Amino acid sequence: MKRSGDSTDDRLKNSTQSLLWQTIVLKLFTR
Repeated sequence: MKRSGDSTDDRLKNSTQSLLWQTIVLKLFTR
């Protein structure tokens, strides 16, 4: 079981998703 690796991957995915979300919201608001 790779616990540390999994958690790191999850964190990376979360940060990427939040970044994407922020970009979408920004585009919506700055339209």
